Amino acid sequence: GEMAGSAGLSPLLVGLGVTNLSMSSSKILRTKEFLSNFTFDQCKKIADDMLKNTTTEENLDYFEKNLRIGGK
Repeated sequence: GEMAGSAGLSPLLVGLGVTNLSMSSSKILRTKEFLSNFTFDQCKKIADDMLKNTTTEENLDYFEKNLRIGGK
C-alpha cells in the first residue's frame, strides 16, 4: 500500500505486472496523474531496466533520473 501510494514508483509496479494498486484516498489523484504520463510499454521498460541493475545505488540513481516527481 505505501509503495503504491508513492506516485513515482507506480510505473515500476505496473511494469512488474501489478494490476491493483492500494493506497490512501488522498494519494489517488496524484498517483493517477503521474501514471498517466506513461504507456504500459514504458512501464515495462522501467521495470526491466531496474531489474537489470545490481545495486541499490543504481536503482536509486535510475529513480532520481527517470521517476522522481518533478524530475520529468
